[in-house]
Amino acid sequence: MRIIVAHSGKQHSFRMATALKKGNMLDSYVTTVYLKSNNLTHLVLGFISGKDKNKAKQRRCENLSDDEVVQFNELPALLKLLFTRLGWKRLQGYVDSYIYKRFGKQVAKMAVRRNVDAVVMYDNIAVPCFKYIKKHASYIKCVLDASTVNRLYIRTVYEKDMCQTHTSFFRDQLPFLWNSNSIQKYKDEINLSDYILLPSKFVEKSYLFSGTPVDKLIHIPYGADLQRFNSIVREPHSLPIELIYVGQITYYKGLHHLLPIIRDRFEDRINLTLVGGYDSNDYLYQAYKDVSNIHFLGYITNDKLQVYYQKADAFILPSLGEGLALVSLEALASGLPVLGSCNCGGNDAIIDGYNGYVFEAGNDNDMVEKIDCFINNIDHLHTMSENAAKSAQKYSWDVYEAHVIDFFNKHVGK
Repeated sequence: MRIIVAHSGKQHSFRMATALKKGNMLDSYVTTVYLKSNNLTHLVLGFISGKDKNKAKQRRCENLSDDEVVQFNELPALLKLLFTRLGWKRLQGYVDSYIYKRFGKQVAKMAVRRNVDAVVMYDNIAVPCFKYIKKHASYIKCVLDASTVNRLYIRTVYEKDMCQTHTSFFRDQLPFLWNSNSIQKYKDEINLSDYILLPSKFVEKSYLFSGTPVDKLIHIPYGADLQRFNSIVREPHSLPIELIYVGQITYYKGLHHLLPIIRDRFEDRINLTLVGGYDSNDYLYQAYKDVSNIHFLGYITNDKLQVYYQKADAFILPSLGEGLALVSLEALASGLPVLGSCNCGGNDAIIDGYNGYVFEAGNDNDMVEKIDCFINNIDHLHTMSENAAKSAQKYSWDVYEAHVIDFFNKHVGK
């Protein structure tokens, strides 16, 4: 069996390719920006420094040889990253559209030439590839590796939140969710897929919302790097509690619900540290940057993240909708109880009072109640910390790889 894994970005695609290689199924990994010796990405590396350089170095998978990696549209993709870094949104969008139209068809033509058994692509970029395959080589299985929530469903979540908060943020920032062409693309992506791999029950719920046949949906949760995120058992102590959030500082993550709660309801009982990139002109930063118990650290590279996990008592993720936030699994692996919304994906691993608490996404009263529960049970922090580390063992990348290999053997190689 021979399978192509293709992603014009990255996400967890390295893990998929690694799993297939271990199962002797990988034909090739196809992408845009990838760090090889003597390619454009390697050349650019010499002109950047600091966090940008560290990010660039992560565009390489140690489990793959350079011969197994094929690149298309490397220069346009590098330009897109530059335009993103400079905040040139219009140019970024133009290049993004160019790559979208070309990359998928290039992958499909390669798949037909190589006569592979299946192609794995990722949500929001798969339609050009899958359309070509269905027309020219329908025997090739089209597998959509869904990294996040079905956009047709998340739109309804955002609409409810805008109604509740009397804002128009999501419609202003994500107008494509209401664009008829985009809506058709999302529907085509579902219909063209032979199988859709889902990281969490929440993502499964989102695809069932669109009437996706159940036999298309395959549940394969992600994993955490258990060796990199070592557990430290927390001990009870006096207030305040040290709470940590990791992710972008944005409304999508539900921070417009969390931040006022921490400021107004838990001033003397919680210190909240936010790790993640932010726009210094954005309301979420401007309104809370001077609050005494809220601290913005900015972007931290993954290799330094463990240090901040070790300083915290618990992890919180109030997202309105995610596939399966890897940070929640990494927090559990670090021995951190997790307070997560029912839409964060990581809630599949959380048992109330055992290794954390789950609250309804966008429900401020429920979030306050669960934070209070954690504080009131701080005497059990040691046990909850141990339980968090134990529960993470079920979500290792080794387990993920075994599930991937099993799926392809059963459904593609039969």
